[in-house]
Formats: sequence, structure tokens, C-alpha cells
Amino acid sequence: MATATTKSTSKFTPAQEAIILEAVRGNGNVANLELAEKLASRDDMNCEDGSARETRSITAKMSRMKEAHGFTYARKAPQTKDGKPVQNKINLVARIATLAGVTADMLDGLEKAPKGTLQTLEGIASRLADYDEVAA
Repeated sequence: MATATTKSTSKFTPAQEAIILEAVRGNGNVANLELAEKLASRDDMNCEDGSARETRSITAKMSRMKEAHGFTYARKAPQTKDGKPVQNKINLVARIATLAGVTADMLDGLEKAPKGTLQTLEGIASRLADYDEVAA
């Protein structure tokens, strides 16, 4: 019984793949979302039917190309709803310990507190540390 083989066809032309590779090389061999957005806005990166190519499509193509061409893909850092970087509770406790001038071991168990409470405590400790610097 013969098995059917399917040939994978790229939605990108060789010229478009070359444009992607040239852009990544010009970006220090690092592909990222910002680069994909720039490429998506170019007319020579449009789909065969002339429609604009989605940023996600270019991001996926760069991700598939990275191993064959020896570059890396840098993910966008996770952010909270208000655009601030995501913090984990262990790092918050370590920052509070540093601001308070104690070791993180002395605050053992504090990482179990709600994140909002830890962020408030970090803000207070930061203000106290600033106050101590001004007073000194």
C-alpha cells in the first residue's frame, strides 16, 4: 500500500526569507517582536494576494528559521495589565530584605504573603531607605 506524501510549502518566497534573514543579521542576530512588526509593515513582505502579512506570521517564520540560520529569538518580557514587568514573590522578598538591611533568611516565610502586600511593603521599605539616605 502506497503512502501519500505531502510537501510542505512555505507561504514566504525565498526573497522574503532573505529579507527576514538580512533584518535579523542587522539586528545583532536577534529576532524579536519589534523586528517582526517592522517587517510586517513593508510592502515587499505582503502575501501573494497582496494583503498585508500578519506580525504573528512573521514571528512564527523567524522562530522556524532560527535553528537553520543560527540566530536567537528574544521573547517579549511578560508584563502586568498596567505594563509593569512581572515580579515574583521571592524577588520581592529579596528586595525588601536588601532595603531593610537584613538577609532574606531573616524574612523566611514572607514569600507566602499576598503579592499586593509584598509590593506595598517594598514601597514602604524603599521610602524608608530613601529617607535614611537624606537624613544621613
